[in-house]
Amino acid sequence: MLNSQALGLANNAEQYEKRILECTQAIAFLGTPHRGSDAASLATIAGNIVNVVKNANTNILGVLKPSSEVLENLTQDFHTMLRSREQARHPSIKITCFIEELPVSKAGKTIMVCGGTSFLEASLLINVRLYHLVTIHADHMNMTKFKDRTNDYKRIMLQLRRWMEELALTENTVDKTPGSAKFDLNTGNLIGLNVPKKNVSYFVTRLGISQDLDECLWTRTEATSVVLLGMGGSGKTQLALECCQRAEADSSFTAVIWIDASSPATVAQSYSTIASKIYSGCQTISDVDESITTVERALQQQKGKWFIVFDNFDNPKDFKEHVIQYYIPKAANGRVIFTSRHASSERLGHVIRVSGMSGDESLNLLLHRPTSNMTERQQGLEIAAMLGYLALALDQAGAYIRARCLPLEDFVPHYQRRKKKILEEVPEQWEYRRKFGATEPESVLSAFVTWELSFAQICGDKEARDRKEHFLTLAAHLDNKCISQRYFRVYCTSERAEWVQVFMTDGDWDKDIYQDLLAECSKLSLLQILDRRAGGAQFSLHPVVRDWIRVRKERDKQISYAKECTELLTYYVKGVRFTELNLQVKQETLQHIDACMQNEREILDNPCGSVLAHQTHSADLFALCYVSSGRYSAAEELYKRTLMSKEEKLGPDHLDTLTTMMRLAGLYSKKGQYDNAEVLCKRTLAGKEEKLGPDHPDTLITVQNLAIVYRKQRRYDDAEELCERVLTSREEKLGPDHPYTLRTVENLASIYRVQGRYDDAEKLCKRVFQDREEKLGPDHPDTLITVQDLASTYDDKGQCDQAEKLHQRALTGREEILGPDHPDTLKSVHNLAIAYCKMGRLDQAEKLCQRALTGREEKLGPDHPATLNTVANFADCLEQLGRVGDADLLLARFGIRRLEGAENGAHR
Repeated sequence: MLNSQALGLANNAEQYEKRILECTQAIAFLGTPHRGSDAASLATIAGNIVNVVKNANTNILGVLKPSSEVLENLTQDFHTMLRSREQARHPSIKITCFIEELPVSKAGKTIMVCGGTSFLEASLLINVRLYHLVTIHADHMNMTKFKDRTNDYKRIMLQLRRWMEELALTENTVDKTPGSAKFDLNTGNLIGLNVPKKNVSYFVTRLGISQDLDECLWTRTEATSVVLLGMGGSGKTQLALECCQRAEADSSFTAVIWIDASSPATVAQSYSTIASKIYSGCQTISDVDESITTVERALQQQKGKWFIVFDNFDNPKDFKEHVIQYYIPKAANGRVIFTSRHASSERLGHVIRVSGMSGDESLNLLLHRPTSNMTERQQGLEIAAMLGYLALALDQAGAYIRARCLPLEDFVPHYQRRKKKILEEVPEQWEYRRKFGATEPESVLSAFVTWELSFAQICGDKEARDRKEHFLTLAAHLDNKCISQRYFRVYCTSERAEWVQVFMTDGDWDKDIYQDLLAECSKLSLLQILDRRAGGAQFSLHPVVRDWIRVRKERDKQISYAKECTELLTYYVKGVRFTELNLQVKQETLQHIDACMQNEREILDNPCGSVLAHQTHSADLFALCYVSSGRYSAAEELYKRTLMSKEEKLGPDHLDTLTTMMRLAGLYSKKGQYDNAEVLCKRTLAGKEEKLGPDHPDTLITVQNLAIVYRKQRRYDDAEELCERVLTSREEKLGPDHPYTLRTVENLASIYRVQGRYDDAEKLCKRVFQDREEKLGPDHPDTLITVQDLASTYDDKGQCDQAEKLHQRALTGREEILGPDHPDTLKSVHNLAIAYCKMGRLDQAEKLCQRALTGREEKLGPDHPATLNTVANFADCLEQLGRVGDADLLLARFGIRRLEGAENGAHR
């Protein structure tokens, strides 16, 4: 800070004092808190304590506070000096700020003295090229203390060495005799040949990758090749540049060389440039073989290891005349790095996969500083997860946030609204750059640009490429985490799916062609193949890749793809029995349905007039999937939208309208809204009796649903009357063993049980159980319903051992088929808890009661009858354990009095 003040004073001083400023060529700030630090207040307290035994200048510590007027004046003077120097056309002062990565722990507090940045981040906007930020893996107290030549020590020394070299070159101290080598001034080695000056201003060490690189390039004594393989924007080039810096600081390396491997032409150009630098004064060597020979000869003359990077080797198919290995110098002691996004590069050496950054690494890069603030960490990690922990996207997002002073908590919704803008925008001074041809100037790289490079490599004629692009774009409108071929295979029968012909052979789906395309796209890092399960090859899309594929299309195209995505899933769902799918496929399909709903919110302005409002068949099917999976609120939203649309277009008494109304009534019943369910059931029944007659199968379905509502309202006689009506008609028209008939028998058994007619209930339950187990199998969802009902009947009859076995069977089956948190699974958990309570196994009962209560409160809500039923039975269990106080507290939390709802049979 004294240096900063001295330079500011020299700017306005006499001529002889101005020499101080004129002779200053570079400044390294090591942990200098130019913006001030809250640590100063704590340090002042510490200084007063120390003052008892020796003098400590607490006044200086006061200057370091963020509100210090002295600090503000110093900042302004330094800022003015930099501007004056630039206006006078003097060479810019080179500035590097070294800041600590770790906080200091003092007096029970965690402190970042520099806060991760200095005042230069704001004041040097007049010339961003002057500012370079480097982190030191230490706290403020120890960042300038080195026991040995650590990486941090080498970073500082490397920066000093570079400045010395640049100053020496400016003063023309390099030997430029024709034919002589351009040697490093200090060591006589060939260093930094063609290495681009595009290190990011804030580099974050990636521990796992750094350890792998250290093992391969520095620990091993033999020559080796390493392939940094990863998707575009994952940080491969920056890792390679960091390796170059380390090699330059390592005296055992005598040469560090950089080759642009984008194409054979760029390789030739790189070698030509390097050859001319080695032997300055010579004419440019245009022949690539001669250039390589020149470099090889220079390397062979050196005594030590050499280091070469082949960057951006993303198009292996372009290297037709010579493979890339042809361009590797034939000299001993070499270390080679390839950076590539193409999977075929794996054969070139030891592969280090550069995937997403860790959570802490992502936070550090996003914020350009470490953070220990928990709120900031949580918000930053949410952003990092949304961006798939991709280095380029994180750095780009961080630049966007800082440029707009955008609060972290506002970025996620901001990104959802402005994805294209954020993915395209880069700062004016942006280190991520690349040439797109040997004769082209460097262009900045955004997340948008880097993926267009991969997309351009998809093979085939225009028609084939268009079809492949259509496939990828449609896939980007599904959930990105797991996409199976099952959806596309079914969709190939659609009249609209002409593009699916790319996967067809002789009119039939060809899974091999489909998997060939996945392999092609995977090699280009456009997608990641997961596995080849029964449903076919599964793949995922990186979140940023998904967003890029979507927003690269115009809005009208986005709407078209959103509609087609809905059609794709509709074709699949209507062709399967959703309830009989295994749990994993159901969950995957639901995630894709969720993606369709998200498409509605993001792409379409008016959800009520959007795709699903017009494609009511799709909405009905998706709602049924939600109901089957226990996601009642999501289903209710769809049913209401569909009902509104049908009433408007078809009329309130149309059969399709009545069908949706009946389904909404059934949903209200599951949600415990029995009065709403009754109103809709009666309205549906009146309409169907009028249009179809009292004994039509569809009418009887509504009668049965109304009976279920009556039972849940404890109107048992009304429920029994309706059930008897349905059973009589169905046995007569469908037969005693028809699935619909057995469903009515099952409902009647439930009514008998709550009426206390246990023997009658048991008889009917056994009738249904025997038929379903024989025809559907022991683990079918409908069979498990009957198992559950029979177990409850045994419970009521006091046959606890038989009841427990059936409860266990129902619970195990439902956990496997429906998942651990499905409302039906939680019902089995609750019922088993009650059985244990009756058997005196209170500790086991308590655990299950807690699980059932937690799940039901979350899934159904605290006011749902089933939740309150669990509360009452849980309180009873606690009371039996002698914990009356806990029982009273539990009941009070839900606003009910002791024993309310805990009568015999409350577990139902």
